[in-house]
Amino acid sequence: MCYGGGDSGRGDDMNAEDTRKMLEIDALINQCGGRYDEWFVGVTHDVAKRLFEEHHVVEAPGVNSYITRRASSNEAARAMAKLYLEKGCDGAVGKVSTDNDMVYAYRKKENTRP
Repeated sequence: MCYGGGDSGRGDDMNAEDTRKMLEIDALINQCGGRYDEWFVGVTHDVAKRLFEEHHVVEAPGVNSYITRRASSNEAARAMAKLYLEKGCDGAVGKVSTDNDMVYAYRKKENTRP
């Protein structure tokens, strides 16, 4: 099972660090699924609630592939998510809010919603 893990820390709103984090997300997608349409990407301020409660991703190793990364700002997080939606991922860019700076992605499976 692939697991990109969490992180506490290319559009106009993105900096070089945001681009590096996108490359990490891309690497996990390529390693674990390879097809963007098999993945869900979103933006939040509360990763645990969004991933494990709302989307039903299982945190235990070996069940679901997922990754989280903190963007430099809400604008950067939304830009990152938008680029993944354009690549074919399912998901949403999230609300405009200074709190929402976490980008998450998980491979959709029978236990996840959607």
